[in-house]
Amino acid sequence: MQEEELVFLPGYTIREKILSKELSCSEVTQAFLNRIERLNIEVNSYILILKDQAIKQAEEIDKNLDLYRDSPLLGIPISVKDLLFDIEDAVTTNGSLACVLQKADKDSLAISRLKDAKSVFLGKTNVPEFGSGYITKNKLMKPTSNPWRLSHSAGGSSGGAAASVAAGMASMAIANDSAGSIRLPSSFCSLFGYMPSFGRVPFSQKEEVMFKPLHRIGPITHTVKDAAMILDVICKQTDLDPDQKPEISFSKLLEKEIKPMKIGWSSDLGIGIAVFFLLGLIAAAYSSADSALTSLTTSFSIDILDIEKKYDEKKQVKVRKRIHILISLVLIAVIIIFKYVIADATV
Repeated sequence: MQEEELVFLPGYTIREKILSKELSCSEVTQAFLNRIERLNIEVNSYILILKDQAIKQAEEIDKNLDLYRDSPLLGIPISVKDLLFDIEDAVTTNGSLACVLQKADKDSLAISRLKDAKSVFLGKTNVPEFGSGYITKNKLMKPTSNPWRLSHSAGGSSGGAAASVAAGMASMAIANDSAGSIRLPSSFCSLFGYMPSFGRVPFSQKEEVMFKPLHRIGPITHTVKDAAMILDVICKQTDLDPDQKPEISFSKLLEKEIKPMKIGWSSDLGIGIAVFFLLGLIAAAYSSADSALTSLTTSFSIDILDIEKKYDEKKQVKVRKRIHILISLVLIAVIIIFKYVIADATV
């Protein structure tokens, strides 16, 4: 199998091929490591590559395949976001110069569970300093690029994680989300990202607890099934987190029949399409989303409801007038600031 084909296989397919001995775990791991060596210099996804550890993990799995064959993530190469996730004997930089010497003395709870599930850790992925940004850049390395177009951003704060999967430098990624950190990079890189609800994935470390209830741990993957496999591993019950919800099986949820859905859609968010044209690219993106959403109705049982029709027209007119007045005032303020403050300062 060609490397280009192998690295974009779903995680569950990689597991099946290792179990059937069509591929060895060492072959799979080396294919991803080769790709990291070749592409990371352009994409800047990994801040730390755990080559020796990954090879050692893969060799152990090949050697004890019969013993580990029931392991849910057997041999699947995973990248780990370098924010609050500790891997024993590896540095957790959190994207900051202040943390470059902080080597972990034990695994985080989620990492320990992924390791027990026999996944293979390829390395730790780039983040903005302490996860505070929607573009993945810091003072430790170059900004992470979007693999689909290197001149564009992969988003943040899990930009490195999403880019690693989108570029075929990891089959799956484990990341965290407080304000879009999984969801935004996943959408930027055309992947599936999932932020579980509060208490669904337990954690116990002091650093993680500080971010409750905002902090969530979740996957970034090519497929929903891959995400469910990771969630089944990291959602298991523990006495370490008093806020944990009862355990559920995400994989079993996928077996349920999809019920007809209704999606509320607004053609202009009730503020008039003229506003979108004032904002330039947003208008084009909105139009593209409208077309994509309409195409979904041919593949799934979905009803698209125009929510604008649910509201009284007079109320819409009032809201639009107020927003247009507000935008006008903002534009006037910008002009005044430029004319009397910036212009005077340059004289």
